[in-house]
Amino acid sequence: MPRPVPAPPPPPPPPVGNSSSIVATGFGPPSNTLTEPVLDTVKRDLSRIVSKLKLVVFPNPFREDPGKALRNWDLWGPFFFIVFLGLTLSWSASAKKSPSLLGYCLFPLDVGALICMMENNVILKMIVVCVTFAWSSWAAYPFMSSAVNLSRKALALYPVFLMYVSVGFLIIAVD
Repeated sequence: MPRPVPAPPPPPPPPVGNSSSIVATGFGPPSNTLTEPVLDTVKRDLSRIVSKLKLVVFPNPFREDPGKALRNWDLWGPFFFIVFLGLTLSWSASAKKSPSLLGYCLFPLDVGALICMMENNVILKMIVVCVTFAWSSWAAYPFMSSAVNLSRKALALYPVFLMYVSVGFLIIAVD
């Protein structure tokens, strides 16, 4: 009677913490962040924001994997920069309520985004975004124009216009 061959020992468990190069490169199961301390979460998110900001400040189209940053997306960086833009606009305005009002003026674009989510027709999306962009811009015009001198009206409206155009392009681009 042949003797049974013993089973090989199980592999050692993976290292605990951030020292695992497999998890850090994006392969393997995602790490559990629900039980980590808040300070570690803040440090991790800030380091991701800084690394993506470096990609913007020092653009290099010849990187090994330029799409890696797109696959590892987050919303904290854009949120921070939108809040920063709003604060910058409010400091230039005489009434300190412009970020709030500009946020409310995004409502028509939000309605347009909801409509565009239901339809996948690009032509229809472009029409909806153009209409809601005009609506948002027209709603923001009185607030921004009353906050600055007549000679600086276009200068005050230009960043708002760019922000609304950017939001409009995002609405069209997202499926």
